[in-house]
Amino acid sequence: MILWIIIALSFAPGIYWLWYFYEKDELEPEPIHLIRRTFLLGIAVAFPVGFLESLLEIPFGPSELMGAVIIAPIIEEIGKYSVVRATVYRHAEFDEPLDGIMYAAAAALGFASIENVFYVWAEYDDWLNNQASSGTAEGFGAVIGVYAVRAVLSVPGHVLDSSMWGYALGRAKFSPPEKEGWLTLEGLAAAVGCHALFNFCLVSDLNLGGGVLLLTFGLWRVVLGRIDHTLRLSPHGITATGSAPGATVASKGGEVPASSGATTTVFCPHCRETLAVLEKSEFCPVCGMSF
Repeated sequence: MILWIIIALSFAPGIYWLWYFYEKDELEPEPIHLIRRTFLLGIAVAFPVGFLESLLEIPFGPSELMGAVIIAPIIEEIGKYSVVRATVYRHAEFDEPLDGIMYAAAAALGFASIENVFYVWAEYDDWLNNQASSGTAEGFGAVIGVYAVRAVLSVPGHVLDSSMWGYALGRAKFSPPEKEGWLTLEGLAAAVGCHALFNFCLVSDLNLGGGVLLLTFGLWRVVLGRIDHTLRLSPHGITATGSAPGATVASKGGEVPASSGATTTVFCPHCRETLAVLEKSEFCPVCGMSF
């Protein structure tokens, strides 16, 4: 019974953050079954990732710094990235730049949720062992502390890190082919760097707890800004020339006027269509290429 309670509590932050990010997809929300599948695949990939991490850490002995700052960020970000890249990236529903962040969040939160189970259970198990040896019930606050810190920092931290390559995938999908590889590589490098810096602040002997908070605050600003940016780039916020007066586009809150934003006429050199698009839009709603 206790195990199931820990599993449920450990998954609760991941479910909440998944809902939080899903609500940001205002123009054309992704199908629930694809979000759910990506979340489950994020859980599944955690097991081979953990096994590979343990193998790579063997040559370095008990070096927590090496494992947390070098090995874990690289293997974990590649693992989460592979879930999205190998499955939903070529799906027809991946049809706007924001989708990269949405699916990255789903994969990252699946990974973070099952990881949360292991961390919380390990802390609870330590408390049980200490209770048995000391004969007292003191120290349970440490279990609560680990749970609280991970719910507020570590679980959303996985999303903030993975959003770096998620944003890059969203841009790469609708950019010329020659840019796709570089955009993705830059996004992965940024994700690994942010993940490594977060872990370094946690495990180093330099008392960098404040650094974790500053980094998290900065990443929240970057990611929320990128969500707003990709919403402006979305072809679902664009209307074609000749739309009837009163035409609407889909939004999570219902149908909204297609003319609700300022538009300008653009000629797409790729599909050779003349379109009325929302100002600041960078992608063609017909062919998906950048103007």
